Amino acid sequence: EESSAWVSDAAEWIDENVVTLLTPPRERRDPTFDSFLGNREVEESVNRSNVRIRPGIGLLDGENPDYDIRFSARIHLPRSENRVNLIIENFEEDENVLEEFRTSRFDQTLREQETERSIQVQADLRRTARAKLTGKIGMSFRPEPVPKMELRLRTWYTGEGIATRLTPAGFWDGDDGFGLKARYEIETSTSTNWLHRLSTSTLWSESSEGVDAGQTYSIYFRPSKRRAYSVHIGCSGKLEPYQDIDLVSLRFASRRLIHSNWIYLEVEPGVQFPRERDWKETPFFNLQLEFILGALD
Repeated sequence: EESSAWVSDAAEWIDENVVTLLTPPRERRDPTFDSFLGNREVEESVNRSNVRIRPGIGLLDGENPDYDIRFSARIHLPRSENRVNLIIENFEEDENVLEEFRTSRFDQTLREQETERSIQVQADLRRTARAKLTGKIGMSFRPEPVPKMELRLRTWYTGEGIATRLTPAGFWDGDDGFGLKARYEIETSTSTNWLHRLSTSTLWSESSEGVDAGQTYSIYFRPSKRRAYSVHIGCSGKLEPYQDIDLVSLRFASRRLIHSNWIYLEVEPGVQFPRERDWKETPFFNLQLEFILGALD
């Protein structure tokens, strides 16, 4: 009976940890760090619903402190085999051409983030070994309701120590009309702790003044499951109707698990050189707490 109980316990342990046992070490990443690491494909594929609450403060030289609380909820709808999600957010990141800068208070968007609230249904329409087609439909509140929809294709390739991702998307917005955006990433990993990424994004809509673009080079270092650091060098500007740069930015970010597996602290100092300030160096400092309610697999 003792032997039978031991076998039963061992089988249960293997069943609970089979993913960890079979996954190569370089792929073992805590999903709660994926927002920080910028891998939306992994972040969006977690198997459980979760709510994220992110109070933060941003300090920009010459400006008043900017306080905000960002809220997002991803709820897997029943009987959908985790293919359909209800997404509720009180901020907008989809139109940021410098997507690596998650806590930036100097975002290059078509509208001010503070006025954006949205509720959307996202569905995985088709998936293959190297591609996924996703659709979104919902409403934004600015504060009046505005319908919006998006069709996005994400393709990826993973080789030995290198990965690439191409993500084109078409969208329609009741205010901005039709638009197109795309993001291309090249990612290399020299070890389990280091990650390098070059990211290029473009954005056009009927209401924009031409084509916006941004490029970012990022280095991530993760010494443990509780801490991660990154350095980002980026610029944004126009591709059409003329080629021009309007912002250069350098920032350092630190993310740390400070309680259990659901409270994180992110600190982000840096300096920006915006054209609107005649390229004058503009120091900034962002501080953000993140509370994650709901387990992530």
